[in-house]
Amino acid sequence: LKCQLYGQYNGIDIKANYSLEYLGNKLFVEKSEAKSLFGKITEEAEFLLNDTNEIVPQKYLYRRSLLGVSRKEDQIFHWGNNQVNYTKNGDSRLVPLPMGTLDMVTHKVQLRRDLKAGNNVFSYLVMSRGKVKTYDYTRGGWRSLTCVRIAEAPSKRSRATTRSTTRL
Repeated sequence: LKCQLYGQYNGIDIKANYSLEYLGNKLFVEKSEAKSLFGKITEEAEFLLNDTNEIVPQKYLYRRSLLGVSRKEDQIFHWGNNQVNYTKNGDSRLVPLPMGTLDMVTHKVQLRRDLKAGNNVFSYLVMSRGKVKTYDYTRGGWRSLTCVRIAEAPSKRSRATTRSTTRL
């Protein structure tokens, strides 16, 4: 699954790319990237689905470069000894890892799965910036979104569009 999105934030044009790829052997990679005139932010997570269909994070990468200031974070999950190797801008440390902890990307994957299953209250342990935090969510209601799909037309100056409605 891959998609490109275009939009504006406070009047600034933004281009975003999203992909979810199955690598085989129950291993997935989800990646998102947003670019603007001022910089770029990239998030990537590699995760497994275990035998009970639970998400098991393996690796999380975060890259940000805005107005010339860069930040780089990596989280490598070591489930055998319940630790995360957390690296920020080259400095590493080991962090205790409670069972069932997700990362910033995989907790959103799990949230989508829980929403689809019809659940209304959600709570996740999330490894964020080298610390375990609890993220709580409650379904606020139902809304319909109208999405516009843009397909490249034969001419670069025109585009064909189709509309679809998605129910959350």
